[in-house]
Amino acid sequence: MKLALFIVLVATSALPPREGVAAQACTTSLFNENGGDSKSGRLTQRVGVAFKRVSPSIVSVEGHTKQTSRPWWRKTGVIVTADGLVLCVAGGTVDFIKVLLSDGREVSGRIVGWSGQWKLMLLRLDGDGPWPHAGLGDSPGVQPGQSVIALGFREYSGQPCQSPSLRLETVTKVDSSAWLGTTGGHASTGWTGEIVFNLAGDLVGLGDVSYPGQEDDRFFTDVGLIKSLWDNLRAGNDADRELLWTAAQREEAATPFEPSTPVTPFVRDRAASATVRMRAANMESEQPWSGVIVNRDGTIVTCQHHMKNPGDQLSIALWDGQTVAGKVLGVNPISDVGLAKITESGDWPHADMGDSRRLQPGTRCLVGGYPGELEPGGPPRGSAGVVVPPSHRLFVPGSYALHVKLELPVSGGMSGGGMFDPDGHVVAVVGASNRLDGDMLYRIEIIRAQWDHLLDAKFRVLDGDAAIESERAEVRRGVETMVRSVVTILDGDEPVALGTIVGPEGQIVTRGSGLTKTPSCRLADGRISPVEVVRLSRANDLALLKISANDLRAVPGWSAQELPSIGELVAIPTPGGACSIGSVSGSARPIPAAPNDEEFPHGGFPTAFEVGVGTGPLLTGGPVVDASGRMRGVAVSVASDGWLIVVPVSAAKDALHIRDNEGQ
Repeated sequence: MKLALFIVLVATSALPPREGVAAQACTTSLFNENGGDSKSGRLTQRVGVAFKRVSPSIVSVEGHTKQTSRPWWRKTGVIVTADGLVLCVAGGTVDFIKVLLSDGREVSGRIVGWSGQWKLMLLRLDGDGPWPHAGLGDSPGVQPGQSVIALGFREYSGQPCQSPSLRLETVTKVDSSAWLGTTGGHASTGWTGEIVFNLAGDLVGLGDVSYPGQEDDRFFTDVGLIKSLWDNLRAGNDADRELLWTAAQREEAATPFEPSTPVTPFVRDRAASATVRMRAANMESEQPWSGVIVNRDGTIVTCQHHMKNPGDQLSIALWDGQTVAGKVLGVNPISDVGLAKITESGDWPHADMGDSRRLQPGTRCLVGGYPGELEPGGPPRGSAGVVVPPSHRLFVPGSYALHVKLELPVSGGMSGGGMFDPDGHVVAVVGASNRLDGDMLYRIEIIRAQWDHLLDAKFRVLDGDAAIESERAEVRRGVETMVRSVVTILDGDEPVALGTIVGPEGQIVTRGSGLTKTPSCRLADGRISPVEVVRLSRANDLALLKISANDLRAVPGWSAQELPSIGELVAIPTPGGACSIGSVSGSARPIPAAPNDEEFPHGGFPTAFEVGVGTGPLLTGGPVVDASGRMRGVAVSVASDGWLIVVPVSAAKDALHIRDNEGQ
């Protein structure tokens, strides 16, 4: 899970720009202020104007330790005040911080405030302003189906891009003034954390929480929630401490358990009877997760990364083999906590919620849950453990989590289970795992503090088409006329890439790597033809092929020279008529590769742009097409973070030495 909140302050004297940034990093992204008469053209115009407005405020933040030459962590941040306050996803404690601005300046910064449960940090830049900033603004909030842009810095071969990348996303879930969820393909714009704006350029969220197997869905802390934390963050506080305990509790220390206090059979029995296994109703094949009943009416505390929504029906298995009905009450994907409830009447076995402050390093405890391999119909697994201090290098200092070394480590299915103190009270919920620090569990006070909100959240989910669907439909119509121009490159009977017919005499452009000694191609009508390799460009990973066949249709727009605009919707069609649609992340620029780079073994690309579709390798080699049906480039590779890398048409023609009358 990738979240945390910091405020950073910028230092008084700016450091000189990092050597080589201007030459090797990203070029300034293109944007289109003229747009066009089409819906997709007008959308591109709005995105371009918003990007131009906010991109100067987006910064890359590096946390360094004295022990390593490379950054310990990298985040994307946003300057929100003219005097240099920066919001970004929280990281670990470091010795010093560097902040790189999009104009090439590099300045130092320092951590001011943070919230671990909301995954945020506030920093201050060291230096005199005024700094370019986006401001917290007065955004009216977002609605399901609304289009937003997510900005984040990326890197290749250890070198950060100077300009942020952009992904056009759709809001899918909203919990007003707390968090929002989006979907926009697997591609990630940032190292860790993204900054989300509406199309008017107003800040709406920050973060980037996603869970394994659900990478299409991302979650961000809402700007309204950030505003509610602002005074604590700016004052330099651990906002979690202020949120999780009352003023009286903060002043009065809890009585800690003696390290020698054992976990008794009574505690084991209580934990077993209160721990439940849950899955979606009528979904027996789904991976289950765990939870703990905390009162007689059957209310259950649990995690959120099961990805269920409030109101979803559940099947809940008890320790004695009984199965009862239940439902989700509320969720928070940022803090990874949730509430559920048994909906059948009964006086349910439960464990009361305790005071996690009583557990100090050395305190014994028990963690219970149902690992996936455990057969249904029996009691949960209980693992004894001891509380340990967290590593300062891995986590921002704070109060939101406990760390424990267990005899048996937490495994899949135990998420949402409970940590029990020597009195048998629930003091934490199983969340993310970090083997270097022991298993990390979220203090029960997080759920206590959010209890009323979880029960009464104004949760909304996308029900119907997204606002951008008409623009996507326009792009799909634009590629309908060129489906016959797309071919499949074969190794025997196995597809290895796509290709594009660029000349009526059988010229085909495709990806260069992966071609066998005797390739063939399958045309859109099903015909299979042997292929002659005419020319290769290893620097661009491109190949010019030729086939002998009649009735071939060359792709329109092969002569196009102009580059697509940032945020423009484009499509990658397939011979079957389907297509994947994504948005252009930035301008064409060099994409370097280090020696022996496994990601780009051929050595990078002299010039390319990227599209956020997050698709598999079989899309490579095919055309990238705009809403008017013009070919804008050749899709040559998929980066490890999900971006499709595209060589522009003009660069492909130059690399393959294609004359204007050769590929027409």
